[in-house]
Amino acid sequence: MLLLSLAVHAENLTGTVVAVADGDTITVLDAHHEQHKIRLAGIDAPKKAQPFGQRSKESLSALVK
Repeated sequence: MLLLSLAVHAENLTGTVVAVADGDTITVLDAHHEQHKIRLAGIDAPKKAQPFGQRSKESLSALVK
């Protein structure tokens, strides 16, 4: 039996979404003009080069708009 413990760290981040990389990754610009690459947990979205990857990116773009 294999047991795995993962530490999860979450914090609030306020800013503007400036880019959508694919269906589960965005870039946020904060008040200090720092960019943060955010990978959304619990989403198994296709990458851009995979089938439906562009549609997945478009869907996330519409959600964060």
